[in-house]
Parts: sequence; structure tokens; C-alpha cells
Amino acid sequence: MSVEHIDQDAATLVALPSSHGAIIRRGYDANWLLAKALSKVSGLPVAKSLLSFDRQPADQRSLSAAERVANLKFTMKSPKGQGKLILVDDVVTTGASLLEGRRALIDAGFSVIGFATIAETLLQKPVNIPKVDARAPEWV
Repeated sequence: MSVEHIDQDAATLVALPSSHGAIIRRGYDANWLLAKALSKVSGLPVAKSLLSFDRQPADQRSLSAAERVANLKFTMKSPKGQGKLILVDDVVTTGASLLEGRRALIDAGFSVIGFATIAETLLQKPVNIPKVDARAPEWV
């Protein structure tokens, strides 16, 4: 689906781009297959070429949350357009890919109204999450 065919009223599914290495390793593009399957069951259109890599990021598998954000920063691009989009990602670990895809699409003029995924996984590396005192005034 090209940019000029994006329905301005209905949402369109957009698969996050998979890295070249991930596609080679798996033998398929998991995000694109998931987006096509979601389109089939939901009736929502799916756009294949709205989001792509401007430069290939390093493999994310061994990176911490902060390293993933830095690795993906300004790696994605989109042609200019308008419309409501739902990002599709097979597995969410830190959300860094979704945030970078959202940034690129918003910069191009689109509205990202949500995301769809089939799984969430936890990083194998420790993540520094600040401890919150449940008795703190902001929680009362």
C-alpha cells in the first residue's frame, strides 16, 4: 500500500522493519507476517513500505535497555503522509523499536494510535528500575 492510499479515517497496520540479520537468521520477516495475519482477521489494511531502516542498527539481542535506545536512535524513516497507524512488532522487550518507529512516523506526519504485539520478553540483563516507596505521598 502506498502513502497516497492510506485511509484518513480508519487505522492502517504498519509492521516495524526487521533487521537484515534477523530476516536472514529466521528465514522470514516475522513483523510483516504478523501484520498480514492481523489484517486478515481484523479487516484493517496493512502498509508494507511506510517504515524502513535509514541505517541498519547493531544486533539488539545482547544490549541493555539504554543501549537498545541508543542503538536505534534515528535509524528509521518514513515517507511523508497522513493517517492513523498501528505499529506491529512480534516481540516487545524494552519498547525501543516501537518508540523509534513511532518517532519516524510522527516526524513524517502520521498519527500513531497504538501498537500490536504477540509477546513480551524480559531482558536477560538487569534493568535499573527506581524503587518507589508505596507510602510516598504521590501514591496515597
